[in-house]
Amino acid sequence: MRRSISLILLLTLPYLTFSFNYPYKRLNKLYEAKDEKCLNVAERFIKIFPHNSAPYYYAMAVHFDKAQVQETPRKKYNELSKALRYARSFERIKDKDFEDKMNWADKEDEINIYAEEVIAELKEAKLRQLSKALFSKRKRMKWGKVDILNNEEVEVDSGPLVKLDKLEEVETIESVSESNKVDGQYYGLALGTEMILSHSMSSEKKMLDLVNAERKKKGMGQLVWKESLTNAARYHAYDMGSQDYVSHDSQDRKGEKLIEVGGTFDRIRKFHTTSFVNSENIAAGNERAVDTYSQWYHSPGHYHNMFNKSSKEVGIGVVHVPGSTFGYYWVFCTAN
Repeated sequence: MRRSISLILLLTLPYLTFSFNYPYKRLNKLYEAKDEKCLNVAERFIKIFPHNSAPYYYAMAVHFDKAQVQETPRKKYNELSKALRYARSFERIKDKDFEDKMNWADKEDEINIYAEEVIAELKEAKLRQLSKALFSKRKRMKWGKVDILNNEEVEVDSGPLVKLDKLEEVETIESVSESNKVDGQYYGLALGTEMILSHSMSSEKKMLDLVNAERKKKGMGQLVWKESLTNAARYHAYDMGSQDYVSHDSQDRKGEKLIEVGGTFDRIRKFHTTSFVNSENIAAGNERAVDTYSQWYHSPGHYHNMFNKSSKEVGIGVVHVPGSTFGYYWVFCTAN
C-alpha cells in the first residue's frame, strides 16, 4: 500500500509542475514571436488547464494588442471587450509569483487608461450604448475600486511604498453636474475654470525637459506646453491630495468612502477642448521631477504615454498638499 502511494506521488508531482509551467513557457514563446497561434493555443489550454492563470493572461494580452491597432472605435471595443473578459478570469485565479513575473499592476494601469480612451472615442462617434457597455465592463474589474488592505504596504503608480490604515471602497456614479469648493476641497466633476497654484513651475518645466530630451533621442517630435492641459493636471493633482486618493478617475470623499464623480478624459476635456486628449500619468510621493520621471520611465504604461509618437501637446502639474497621505502629487496629460 505504501509503495503504491509513493508511486502515485512520484507520478503526480511532476505532472503538477508540468501543468503549471508548460502553458506559460509555450505561450510566452508564441507571444514574444508574435505568432498568431498564441490565441488559439491559449484558448485550448484554458480547457485543459482551467486553473492555470497563464492562458487567461495571454488570451487577454493578444486581444488587447489587437484592440490597439484597430482603426474604428467599434472594432477597438470588440477586441477590448474580449481582453477585459479574460482579464477578469485572470484576476480570479492569478497567483502572486505569476502576477509579479508579468508586471500585472502595470498592465492593469495600461488597460485601464486605454479603456478610457476608447470610451471617449465611442462617445465622440455617438456610439453611446457601446461606451456605456465598455464603462460597465471596466467597472467589473477591481480597477473600479481602491482596495487598500489594513496596514499593508502598497505601491501607488510605481511610486514609493507607503502604509495606509483603512480598507476603502469607491462607489461610482455616472455624472455630477458641477464642482463646488468647500473647506479647501472640490466636489463633483471639474468645471474647467478652476485655477490651482503649482508647487513648483520650475519642476514642471524640468519634467518637460526630461521627456523632450528623450523624445529627441528617439527621433520624436517635441511636446509643446499647453496651459489648458496644465490647468487640468494641477487641478487633478490638488484634488487627489485634498480628497486623499490616487486614481485617474475624479473622486469625492464622503466619510470613509470615495465616490467617483467623473472619468479621466471627461475631466480633462472640461479644461482642454481644442485637440484630442489621449493620455494621463499620475504619481504620488516624490517632490523632485527626476524621481517621478524615473518612476514613469520604468513603468511600461507610463513610458508609452510619455513617448507616444502621436502626442503633440502636454500639461504637467505638481502640487503639494500638507497633511495628505503622500504630500506631493504629479499629473502629466497629453493631447494629439
